[in-house]
Amino acid sequence: MGNEDGTGAVDLTWDADSTGKTKAYVVHASPVNETDPHKAIFMYYTENPNYRFTPSNLQPHQPGDILRYWVQAFNEVGVGADGTEKAEYLNVNGYGSEWSSVVEMTMKK
Repeated sequence: MGNEDGTGAVDLTWDADSTGKTKAYVVHASPVNETDPHKAIFMYYTENPNYRFTPSNLQPHQPGDILRYWVQAFNEVGVGADGTEKAEYLNVNGYGSEWSSVVEMTMKK
């Protein structure tokens, strides 16, 4: 689920893995208005079943543009100095779940 708040930030939330095996998630994001998940070139890392995009870390967009997100779960944590490195590590070395259904956000700000 996604929600844009009054500041233009986007909060994504999803159900946590009920088995307790998931240790990290990678949020995949496509460029603005891109519908092809194979072109979701942006990755974000979290160890919680949620992620907050502040206006400064969202893809550049205009009101009315659509941002699309997919979530992938991993049974190990990422390795690296920051979230980008951890997401890249899991993307290359981890065994992740199938991607979630797309979350589409039509931006207001």
